[in-house]
Amino acid sequence: MKTKLLLLLFMGSIPWMTIQAQTGGDGILTDQVKRLEPQAVFTFPEQDVEAFRRLIAEDETGSLIGNSAELTINMDNYEVQVDEKTGEVYRLIAIDVERPELYSAITLYFKELDLQGADKVSIVTGNGGEGAFIKTLDRKYNKDKGAYALGFIPISTERIFLKVTGKTPKVSLEGVGYFFRTTAVGIPGWGSLNSSIECIRSENVNCPEYSYWCDEKRSVFKMCMTHQDGRTFICSGALVVNERYDGAPLALTADHCVENKRNELTIYMFNYESPDCSNQHGPITQTVSGSELLAHHEKSDYAILRLTDDIPKEYNVFYAGWTNNQFSGTNDNPTWGVGIHHPSGDIKKVVSFDEKLRKKYVRIGNPKRYTWRVKHSKGGIEGGSSGSPLFQGNKELIGQLSGGAIGEECVKSYYGRFHRSWHHYGLSFVLNPNGDHTGSSKHYIESMVGYDPCVPNYAFTDATDLHTSANVDFQNYSGTAPRRYNGVYVTSGGILASQNVQIQSSTYVEFDAGTTIQLKPGFHAKTGSDFFAHIDGCKPECGRPYGQYKSEPVDNDNAYDGVGIFEGEVLVLEEDPPEELDDGEHEYFDYDIEEEPEGELELITDQVHIFPNPAAIDYEVEYSGDDLEKIQVYSATGILLYEMEAREGQNLYKVHIEEETSFHVVHVITQRGVIVKQVGIAQ
Repeated sequence: MKTKLLLLLFMGSIPWMTIQAQTGGDGILTDQVKRLEPQAVFTFPEQDVEAFRRLIAEDETGSLIGNSAELTINMDNYEVQVDEKTGEVYRLIAIDVERPELYSAITLYFKELDLQGADKVSIVTGNGGEGAFIKTLDRKYNKDKGAYALGFIPISTERIFLKVTGKTPKVSLEGVGYFFRTTAVGIPGWGSLNSSIECIRSENVNCPEYSYWCDEKRSVFKMCMTHQDGRTFICSGALVVNERYDGAPLALTADHCVENKRNELTIYMFNYESPDCSNQHGPITQTVSGSELLAHHEKSDYAILRLTDDIPKEYNVFYAGWTNNQFSGTNDNPTWGVGIHHPSGDIKKVVSFDEKLRKKYVRIGNPKRYTWRVKHSKGGIEGGSSGSPLFQGNKELIGQLSGGAIGEECVKSYYGRFHRSWHHYGLSFVLNPNGDHTGSSKHYIESMVGYDPCVPNYAFTDATDLHTSANVDFQNYSGTAPRRYNGVYVTSGGILASQNVQIQSSTYVEFDAGTTIQLKPGFHAKTGSDFFAHIDGCKPECGRPYGQYKSEPVDNDNAYDGVGIFEGEVLVLEEDPPEELDDGEHEYFDYDIEEEPEGELELITDQVHIFPNPAAIDYEVEYSGDDLEKIQVYSATGILLYEMEAREGQNLYKVHIEEETSFHVVHVITQRGVIVKQVGIAQ
């Protein structure tokens, strides 16, 4: 059963806009590739395993994990085909994998990825059935329209399909990256789960003693870098917050991790961690690809990059806070904290210290580097840990791992000092561009707390909330709520935009709420803007409650003016945008979705109460109004799980659903409209 969509928008205020509602499921193909004949079949080039063994033996860093080979495919060389069942136009090729037992994963390196409009590239392993790797790329993935690394494709099949659809896609491949299995290359304890050295193995990030670092561990990633000669290496790093709290995907790591690397092909993997204190694999498909190097310096061994891809909200990342305090006194150096990292590419681990850090010049190779010397109380570091963040006890980031002495991996390590990078080597200009960093009148931010993109709610009052945060005044850098420019706003609760909000031409804005989206009369998405709104939202982490948004009644006698509630499938209003209407004109698009009820629409969301929330299996839905028609419960993927008609005189309804999902979406359908609530389901 398809999810209903109730649309009440008043097009005098919104002359052109697009409302998008998702039912979930990245990369779901409209057909099974197994019934389509590929136009060509390629074979991945074989790798010289003996040569790779020699490379590992020569690698002093211990972070070499793979190699790449040339694979040239230009999709423009093939004629467009037409699917007889769906009418879809496409190009489809197949790639056979030689000896997949050698590899833990592979990736595809695109030389050109230029997707416009409805163009798509879908990658499917096997026949697209259960257990297959399925991913679809669209125009959001090709900001630079050039080189792109797909991410990690787990090898469980001997064939990969590459399907291109759309009017004008330009897609070509230049190579394939191989990530080798330990057993295949015959090197014990290398590159596999729990392959880190003994002092590290039991220090998993989700052990109970590390629960204090729940937010900070969400900022840490594993990165896979491609050297200019085709070799692939691993390091660690962390997302860091900037002065605007705008969710800019800024990644801090070590300078030696990005030296001579093709940053446009770097793969960033999030949440590769055991779900508890035991050693279990984490997901390997939560990746984004590509980055631009913004600033770096070898003397504090730091590099900061901006990721090319937007980070999907499903990854539940966190942006770490930091301090540039110089700790110049004898008694104020940090006395305890942790480092969070991926040693030897392993699942996320913790190294802790409970002894005062000492500032020291440490020569780790050449040149001399400014570092913290850390004596470990638990855990250790290893190849692959480089670039990982060091947090002091108040959760502020103070450095990134530069290295350690051979034979002392379980004893001590050295971290490039954040404050040195800030005051001497340009980091301040990236994280605090509005500060005054030179001369006698220096003025800059000294520390910032971390930022969780999953906020309880947003309330936009005017256009400056959406469109001037890129020019935010230094004195007002923090504000009362995170703000973004030309981006995506995600909440676990609701979003309200007042009558003064205008989505400007040539900008992209997306509202993604967990409960309600309210656009008050006068809200305006201008011609040429891309505006999307849908009910999906985010799931709070680290014990935070779900957001609750209490709406205000719309003060307008016009029955055509009111609040929009968006849910269900994709709906596009006006393929060709009409001319902008004057503020005094009104035009209403019913679009035959659902007839508007007579009278003024007042969706009073606080008339609905759900408890407990989050819930296990059972919970109760209470509606205090007298016009209830029915209650529907949908899964996180949009499947109808439960439906109950209203009973006269009854306000309380019990729900019992035994279905594995992260949350339920509850629709309380009344004569005045639909109230949407989200219920977290404890697993």
